[in-house]
Amino acid sequence: MRADAKFGESYEINYRVASNGETAVTQNFHFFNKTSEFFPQQYVIVIGNHDVTGLRAVSEQGTNLPVNVKGEGAQRELLISLPDNAIGVGKQFNWTLTYNTTDVAKKEGQVWKIIIPKPGDAQTADNFFITLDVPAGFGKPFLVRPTPMLPNTWSKAQLTTSGILANYYLGSDSIPNQTYGFVLHYHLYNDRLYPANLEIALPPDTNYQKVLLQTLLPAPVNVRQDADGNWLAKYSLGPAGKLDVLATGSASVYLSPKFAQITIPKFDDYMSAQGFWETDNPKIKSLAAKLRTPEQIYNYVVSTLHYNPNPADKNKRLGSVGALGSPDNAGCLEFTDLFIAVSRAAGVPTRELDGVSSCWPEYYDKEQDTWVMVDPTRGYWDTSHLVLAIKGLDSVYPAIAPEANISYSDRPIDPNTAPNISLRANLPDQLTAGFPFNGTVYVDNNGPTLFSGGKLHLSAQVLDIQGQEQNIPPIPPFGHAELPFTILPAGWNKQGSDIITMSFAQITKNYPVNITPLFENKLVDVIGILTVLGSISIIAQIAWRLLFQKPGGPNHLHRKS
Repeated sequence: MRADAKFGESYEINYRVASNGETAVTQNFHFFNKTSEFFPQQYVIVIGNHDVTGLRAVSEQGTNLPVNVKGEGAQRELLISLPDNAIGVGKQFNWTLTYNTTDVAKKEGQVWKIIIPKPGDAQTADNFFITLDVPAGFGKPFLVRPTPMLPNTWSKAQLTTSGILANYYLGSDSIPNQTYGFVLHYHLYNDRLYPANLEIALPPDTNYQKVLLQTLLPAPVNVRQDADGNWLAKYSLGPAGKLDVLATGSASVYLSPKFAQITIPKFDDYMSAQGFWETDNPKIKSLAAKLRTPEQIYNYVVSTLHYNPNPADKNKRLGSVGALGSPDNAGCLEFTDLFIAVSRAAGVPTRELDGVSSCWPEYYDKEQDTWVMVDPTRGYWDTSHLVLAIKGLDSVYPAIAPEANISYSDRPIDPNTAPNISLRANLPDQLTAGFPFNGTVYVDNNGPTLFSGGKLHLSAQVLDIQGQEQNIPPIPPFGHAELPFTILPAGWNKQGSDIITMSFAQITKNYPVNITPLFENKLVDVIGILTVLGSISIIAQIAWRLLFQKPGGPNHLHRKS
């Protein structure tokens, strides 16, 4: 909005949101003349909404005021012609502008998100108030910035630098959350002249989100969880091999930590220098000496860097030191890198989280014993932070899917969905007494959720098993763990059968095996015969050499004369 300095203005704007999200906007303006020579003839308003219908301006007496629209989209100008009845110092003129828009309120899954732009003349208007009315069916508010001075009311002092953001939660969960569906496409290429294993990062569980991985095609060699908590699917490709991979699933993202800690960090690993996190740089060390807490570091980063949506080189990552040197050219990576580097230098374990077209940091709160996510780029935290990969031990690995289609869902996933665990082993049907046997138990997760781990028990009635109790590590969906064990040698004349039992939780699997005495094993007989024949051959060769070998070489014995 724009007004001439010769006139004073104040106004009230009311946003009334309907149950379908359409918003009726009513702006009541109050002009007063500061001079006796002039009167307002035209008022210009810049409307920051793309979709605007039903524009109407009326005077206090109910007279329609002409409205001329210039431009398109969010930068369109409204030119309102005003009557000449505000002549004289202190003379006041009141009028009202009304219109409807669908740009203010958007339903995203289980969240209604309302964004009200900052008034264009927030700095120059004498005073203004904004009120917001939403239906009760929108649910409970869980993120409102800035905090209103009165219920649903904001003043000029609160809106000189920003607009209004309000999120409302429709679900019944005690912690607001948002559910997403994802379709991820990966394009693998082995540029080596020999076979290689390549890994892709799948959306993992964190203490803020729960993931159901529904499909992963083609099937990988394995899916493992690394020390950062990433789910990494491994594929084997031949020389110059290419492979397209499709992953689909859903994830519920919570506003605050809801789930048990996924990984317990080795703190030193998250306080060391990495590429783009230059903790040993003098500038970073100097900041860390002054900024000791995550809150202090966060406030410094937010106040120092300025977001630039169109940097000169979008493909260049500045890192923490580069961000300090170019504070007006920062993207989400620069905000994240600077926060991580200063935090690590200050002794705060910190790492990077990557989402769709965005990244943000998290630090480990030792008192709460949990990772805490923050977003210095946006300046606020909400349920839109879907994690696709975690970078803590390495600042560049792993990379996220190059093609990600994300959609909202009205149905949250069940956080109690269980993995589907099965057991298998590579045991033979028959064992030979007197010989040890090395085997492997495979624990497969055929379900859509992470298996958090447990204890595997091996037992037998006759045979002695080394490694009877083993820890099963966490296994992501479509992954497996390999647990080696050894069956110790039984007596060489042992004969009979036994049952090797594998058990985990409610899962039990039995493997019957036969035990053959050493002297009855056909393979042993063949080996024995070959050994005897080999021995006879060696003895015969030695005897032949002793009997028929000719003397050779000079005689070094001389008799003295």
